[in-house]
Amino acid sequence: MRRSLWILLCATLSLSCSSDAEKLTVAPLPQEGGTLPFRQVLTRLAAQTDTAKEEHFLNQWDELVNASVSLEQSTKFLLRSPDLPVSHKPQIEKASTTLNTQILKLREAARRKDQTESLESIRLIHNQIRDLQDLK
Repeated sequence: MRRSLWILLCATLSLSCSSDAEKLTVAPLPQEGGTLPFRQVLTRLAAQTDTAKEEHFLNQWDELVNASVSLEQSTKFLLRSPDLPVSHKPQIEKASTTLNTQILKLREAARRKDQTESLESIRLIHNQIRDLQDLK
């Protein structure tokens, strides 16, 4: 009896694991002229960076290019956030420019299928987003 419960538990746990078909979906961006709260933009960017990292490690270069486009679109919402911390606005503007530069480098590296450069760009994007999340 105990053994069958153990097998049932293992089977249940293995079925609950996520598959390749399951991906974290990010809600669509607001229509032109819309805004998102600053923290929500950062959460969105962090999730999209994780997706880009996944695509990189799976060698799905076309999907990595698509992920970079999504990152670029989300970055545009940073400076339009209605609750942008005014005391950190210069830092956020500089970070936004740096993010855009790294996202473009990531896209070009993905098009060339350059593993080293694309991973370095993802790392720098991730670090920049983490730094923005640490702002208070």
